[in-house]
This record gives sequence, C-alpha cells and structure tokens, in this order.
Amino acid sequence: MRRTISRAAGLLLLLALAWPALAANAGLTLEQIAKTRAVTRAEISPDGRHVAYVLSVPREVGVDDDGPARTELHVATREGASRGFITGKVNVGGVEWLPDSRALAYLAKREGDDTRTLYRIPVDGGESVAIAKLKSDISAVSRSPDGRRVKPLASEP
Repeated sequence: MRRTISRAAGLLLLLALAWPALAANAGLTLEQIAKTRAVTRAEISPDGRHVAYVLSVPREVGVDDDGPARTELHVATREGASRGFITGKVNVGGVEWLPDSRALAYLAKREGDDTRTLYRIPVDGGESVAIAKLKSDISAVSRSPDGRRVKPLASEP
C-alpha cells in the first residue's frame, strides 16, 4: 500500500512539473481561450467589393467591468485588407449594407445616446450619422428594397 501511495505522489509531482510543457503542446491555455476573438456575423456588400463583419471581443479580466464580450464593426476588402470601423467599448448589431454598397447601417448605443440607435457610416470614410432614434432601444430594422425607407422595431418606452 505504501508503495502505491509513493508512486502516485511521484506521478503527481511529475505531472505538476511537466504541466507547462504539456499545456503548451496540447493546445490553448485558459487565458488564451478567455481572450479569443470571433467573427459572429459577416455581410458581403451588394457590389462584392467588401465584407462587413462583427467581431466579438472579450473584456479584459481585471481591466474592464464584468460583462459579455463587446461587438465591433470591421470591414475587409476582397484583397484581404481589413480595418475597424466602430471599435472599443461599443456593442454593434444589425449590420447591413445599403443597396448602393457605399454605406453600412448598424445598431448601437454610442456615447451620448440614451437608447440603441440606427446609424449609417460611409465605407470610404467619414463619421457615423444617426438615421433613426426612438425613445426605446431599436432591436431590429426592416428596410425597403430601394434602401430609402426603414421600419425600426422597438418596444414601447
């Protein structure tokens, strides 16, 4: 019995000493998993020149307030160049291309907003402009085929 216990203790000690090397070769660490970013939605522009995508960015442990991952808006060209359009402490959703491929519409509650608002941002540069704002959060948008009109969906304030 004593021999079994000492062998088990030796095996545990060996595993404890070898664990960092085993973990490095076995895949991702818990810290790496906690920092993993993921694309949660992608939309190809009507003209096929760009892809808009929503990137889920986990909060930094010990730095950010607790909560779910943030969501950012990024745009990539078909050649593979990518840049962030709406990044940082923001949660972007409902991303859609406008029919002319020159701008994107998205939902977000940005600095200074009381509610989640519908924004438009040009793909070739420029600032976001609020195009629909209600007294309660906009949860979804339905737009006309020509892209000129939108019908926001929101609960009563």
